[in-house]
Amino acid sequence: MMNKLINPILFIMCLFVTACSDDNNGNEPITPFSLDKTYYEVRLERSSTTIHVTNGSGDISLSIEDEKILNAKYEGGLFADDLRGVIYLYGLQKGSTTLTITDNVTKDVETIEVKVTDCYLAYVINDSNHPVLPAGTTLFLVNNQAKDYYLFDQDNIYNKPILKDNG
Repeated sequence: MMNKLINPILFIMCLFVTACSDDNNGNEPITPFSLDKTYYEVRLERSSTTIHVTNGSGDISLSIEDEKILNAKYEGGLFADDLRGVIYLYGLQKGSTTLTITDNVTKDVETIEVKVTDCYLAYVINDSNHPVLPAGTTLFLVNNQAKDYYLFDQDNIYNKPILKDNG
């Protein structure tokens, strides 16, 4: 009878010990703020493009050079996987602008270029026996007044379309 009581009591005590441990997160050193990329594209009339903030303090301020082209919002807080926050980019009209991101604690500054493009759909042709559309070709359908479309070959070293036209 005593063994039946000891095991649950030990288990409950282990739960209390691990649940009440002090992580002492306030004393962790703050890593310098930096981003992986300095160029982002945002599509018009599309959901947002996100920038994940994985270092720095998480206390971020944003400054947009041309607010007619881009809108940006920052959400900081508790995220999984050491994510300090997320910056959401919304395209307002076609063009390019710069976004300056400042960590208010470390005073680190990152400036990125953001280009707002027409909304488009990309279709990758994985398997084909058609001579004009071989496997590895990507078809871009652009939502603009000209109804442009482009064909790109994945092996194209010049990064230029193999076909460009409008509908």
